[in-house]
Amino acid sequence: MKLSFLILFLISLVGCKKDKNDMNDLNLPIAIKYPTMSCLRKTNNIDTVKTMIVGTYDWAYTFYRPWRQVAQIWTPQNKGLTYRYIFKPNEEVEYYENNKLQWTNNYVVDYEFKVSTYQLDSATMVIINDKTSGQRMQYFRAYLCNDSARFFNPYSSIDVVRYFGRK
Repeated sequence: MKLSFLILFLISLVGCKKDKNDMNDLNLPIAIKYPTMSCLRKTNNIDTVKTMIVGTYDWAYTFYRPWRQVAQIWTPQNKGLTYRYIFKPNEEVEYYENNKLQWTNNYVVDYEFKVSTYQLDSATMVIINDKTSGQRMQYFRAYLCNDSARFFNPYSSIDVVRYFGRK
């Protein structure tokens, strides 16, 4: 009986696949894991993201984990920095650091294969292009809710997931 329980327990541990960007696997208090983030059903559906992206996004915290190193949580309080994206309906985005406008550029919500060039990459990406040259500046997958968002770049060797409160 004990052996079968142990085998079932081990299978359940190995069989559970977690999203590598899920902060629930960290031993952190819930207030640090999800400050101001109450939505658990984020969407990356391209049509929904296109309609929901317009708005103001204030940085809440960042989950940062270099490969094979201990994860860190960055917040406005421990970094002494705030940043904000304001996505407008005319496909312009403003970026602020410490309430000071840094730039205004164009954005597009499109499929990931526009970044990766691999036709089967169908996740939704937000791509920010330089307004003058048209050159790509930033890109990230956006998972949106009514009150929050999660932005991350799947092509980075460092696991960085940024969480935002949405107005």
